[in-house]
Amino acid sequence: MLSIYRKQGSGNLLQTEINLYGSSRIGAAKGLVIDAANPQTPVYLDKIGNGYVYNFTRGKKFFDLTEHRGNVMVELSDKKLLQTDGTYNADVVTAQDYSSFGSLLEGRQWGATSRYTYNNKELDKETGWQDYGMRPYLVDVPMFASVDPLTKKFAMLTPYQYSSNRPIDGIDLDGKEYMQYFVFLKNDGSFLQKVMVQDFRNRSEEEMNRIHGTNDFYKQYSAGFGPQGRKISYTYFRQSVDGGFEMTNNSMTEVSQELGFMSRISRHGVYYGAGSVTTKGPLFKDRAGVGDYDLSVKPIDMVDAIAKEHDKEEDKKEFISWTHPQNTSADIRFVRRLEKYYESALYDENYTDPFTGRKPSQEAIEAAGNAISLFSLQISSKKDNLEKMLKNKSVTQEQYNKWQKDIHNAENQKVELPTLNKTDK
Repeated sequence: MLSIYRKQGSGNLLQTEINLYGSSRIGAAKGLVIDAANPQTPVYLDKIGNGYVYNFTRGKKFFDLTEHRGNVMVELSDKKLLQTDGTYNADVVTAQDYSSFGSLLEGRQWGATSRYTYNNKELDKETGWQDYGMRPYLVDVPMFASVDPLTKKFAMLTPYQYSSNRPIDGIDLDGKEYMQYFVFLKNDGSFLQKVMVQDFRNRSEEEMNRIHGTNDFYKQYSAGFGPQGRKISYTYFRQSVDGGFEMTNNSMTEVSQELGFMSRISRHGVYYGAGSVTTKGPLFKDRAGVGDYDLSVKPIDMVDAIAKEHDKEEDKKEFISWTHPQNTSADIRFVRRLEKYYESALYDENYTDPFTGRKPSQEAIEAAGNAISLFSLQISSKKDNLEKMLKNKSVTQEQYNKWQKDIHNAENQKVELPTLNKTDK
């Protein structure tokens, strides 16, 4: 929700409340009376042009203080209250405390109840239900009022339960990343099954613009993602003695791409960057700290698909490390494919990315350019290191000859761009 409008009788439609957002909702501006039918007349501002003059009033902007589950514990206004000793206190407007499953505790409230309370979900004050988007939650029962839309995938879980009855460290998932998986474990902790429960990658541009405040989301990004950013999350459930499943942790993530310049260089999609999406998630790691790659996940775009081909060449038992000259040939093929894509993306007006069905995104073109530059330097360094390794006898002549042949073939053989695999999901 972005804004609230009210209309009294036959009067004009009035905007009375606007939610405030950072990376997620942080509060609201309330007590506004902006007449949508009679906007203010603009005034001319010298050397600037036409503009509007508004009187700013403290105490109409409110900010939520939340804890680890998103529960709104305190609501503060933007005023500061002068004390007799010359110091200032915050203006606490509302405060509340909750039972484990979200009902407001009697005697533990101050001021009027906030619009957003448990898990930072909107509270319907008439019914006492929380709005979780797909279905309402009854905090006093506690259970959902309707069946989980994903219930067919999880016959072992009751369709009405909230956060697998783990309200202290669990939050019911509502879809916030590229993808979300539930991973089920046997009683001894071994892997049983992985099921995708949410997929934001192909949501409509209208929805993505609304979530992220953009005008043309898919011009900038290749795939959709929720408010929590570009990552893949996993929630693990372990089989109990009675055969049911209990949640073992709130959430773990893989292939996380944060905001900022360095992250744009090091991570893109699910395959480009250190590591990859894995078959069992981050709870299961091999000796190198990476699980078995899950190569059945659809890349978010052509650049990610090229990175997947590179991962396939390195996803083998004899792999040593990404800095070792052993895999120089894989790096060369990676760069040559990226160069082929990069030329089409920049100069072919008719080029459409087969993995998105759209023109190449800004992040894809930037990721391709970054990888070409970085891997070209790495290839040169690996070639030098291979010569040094032969000289100091850390590799045999046979190994040296094989790797040099692989490099020659990679530099001279024709490369093709990956094609869409219909079995990818």
